[in-house]
Amino acid sequence: MSQEYEYPLSCNLSTDGMNSNYSHLLEYLLIVTQDLFQARSLNKIMEIALVAARKITESDGATFVLLDHGFCYYAEENAIAPLWKGQRVPLNHSIAGWVMLNCQPVIIADVYSDDRLIRNFYETTFVKSMMMVSLCSQKPMGSIGTYWQNYHEPSIETLRLLQTLADITLATMANFQAYSELERQLRDRTATLENTNIILQKETQTRKVLEAEVRLLSLTDELTGMHNRRGFFC
Repeated sequence: MSQEYEYPLSCNLSTDGMNSNYSHLLEYLLIVTQDLFQARSLNKIMEIALVAARKITESDGATFVLLDHGFCYYAEENAIAPLWKGQRVPLNHSIAGWVMLNCQPVIIADVYSDDRLIRNFYETTFVKSMMMVSLCSQKPMGSIGTYWQNYHEPSIETLRLLQTLADITLATMANFQAYSELERQLRDRTATLENTNIILQKETQTRKVLEAEVRLLSLTDELTGMHNRRGFFC
């Protein structure tokens, strides 16, 4: 049976859910958050997120999907066997597209019993069960999915952890984009200043040459090229 879960991400966890393992994973997410915010490339962000996704879900694979002009772009993966890295799939051909468009997480205990999934999309992979969460703020940006080679139904707490990781990753991506934009503006500003400085240096050199020519003309006779009266007294 496939299950969907909707919940306010800001809600308090139940006492039963706050077991020692859960607390340990929350502490682990704090470390992951620090690593994410220190990352300086999108590839590094995805790498860190997928390693963390597999750890907190104890899954056999994880994939990072980005929304790309109406397609699901499987940008990165971390799995026991190849999945779909580098592929672009129409939104309606992948559960990743459904998760993006609806900005909702999903748990699918059996990929062959869910009507939203195209069966042959998974036939060549080890995937039997999956869980996917959205990277979604004001608009969908992508999703993170985890997969199991044996039929498995993760808990609500595990889903919350994965969604928390996705939210942290999304914030990191926004921070990285802002940082990259500032770096670009700084590079552009520096290049403009360097070009302006080169132009000023050339203008200064030209002015010095012209000043020297004017001074020479003022001290010599135009016809003979010899010093004129001023030239003799300078």
